[in-house]
Amino acid sequence: MPAKVTLIADWKAFFELEESWKTLYHSLDFKRPFQSWEWVKTWVEIYGLQVEPAIFVVRDENKIIGIVPLYIENRGKWPLSGRILRFLGDQVVSTEFQDVLTATGYYSIVWWNVLHWLLSRATLDWDFFFLDDMALAAPSVQILKQLSRKLGLSFHQTVKNVLPVLDLERDWDTWVRTHPNRDFISMTRNRARRLRKKMDVRVQLIRGEEEFATAIEIFFDLHQKNWTARGLSGSFATEEKREFYRRVGRAFLKNGWLQFRLSYLNGQPATGEFGVLLDNVYYSLQSGYDPKFRKQNMGHFLFYEIIHTLAIEGVKRVEFLRGGEKYKFSWGAREQFSGTLWVGNHSLPGFFHPFYKRQKHRIKHLVKGKIS
Repeated sequence: MPAKVTLIADWKAFFELEESWKTLYHSLDFKRPFQSWEWVKTWVEIYGLQVEPAIFVVRDENKIIGIVPLYIENRGKWPLSGRILRFLGDQVVSTEFQDVLTATGYYSIVWWNVLHWLLSRATLDWDFFFLDDMALAAPSVQILKQLSRKLGLSFHQTVKNVLPVLDLERDWDTWVRTHPNRDFISMTRNRARRLRKKMDVRVQLIRGEEEFATAIEIFFDLHQKNWTARGLSGSFATEEKREFYRRVGRAFLKNGWLQFRLSYLNGQPATGEFGVLLDNVYYSLQSGYDPKFRKQNMGHFLFYEIIHTLAIEGVKRVEFLRGGEKYKFSWGAREQFSGTLWVGNHSLPGFFHPFYKRQKHRIKHLVKGKIS
């Protein structure tokens, strides 16, 4: 289906997209925080203004049916060098579920028209797509694979991260009773009850801007204490990352999406969880705790309180996001995966880079198979 494709190649025009972006986003059958205007705009403001935008707006007559939010990166050494098309927001802030902004049923139309535009015009110089942190079950992955074959483009995909997801039931007692790891859930519940009897325990749900301004700094401190105790830098070692979470947190709070909690033990901040609740799905973005409260299992305590509240409110599932840490599966999470896609143009770098990645991947698995 032919559609009109417009390239946005400057940041002023990007910021003028706000109303159209929000209208399209709120019309989606399923919304994730990482595709929201608030998330992407904040990333652009803090990290993106030094790169070259390449944002495609796809219209059917006068209606916007899709936005493909990309930027161009120049990197690498020949023959792996090239002009690379990447998703806005794909670096530094752990964005997941990267994809085009379009409704179910329009993915093929949007991708076909954008690829046709890129191949039939010399307006934009590019060598290959590097599409990171896409859900491998997303329609775009299979569509891009099919279109690459049809258009003679190089294509390669790899698995990147496990994204554990926890399904919830509204009937809490039934969920606990039928849980595959019932002993862990029961033990955590009993520990939480004993802790409340023996000590002064409080959970604070952040509701206002003044509360948020204080709580976010406490949260940064909790997160960094945990990671520096392990000899690691932590997610909030840089002021840019902190400012990203300040801005996006305030925006999500205003939208009514933010689920940000701190727990206190005898008046001292113990743990924190920065999450987002959107379309009955909870996204666990960041957490932190003070290691001195490890014996009290305050991390498990706070998360038990969170999922108990979410379940009785009818939330369908919890997205733990990247990382296959053992504790996520102790709660009963199942696996889903993100991946990286390379789609190469007819240029030498466009052909060679996906080819190189594919051969490297094959050799790695061949060697691994021989060793095992």
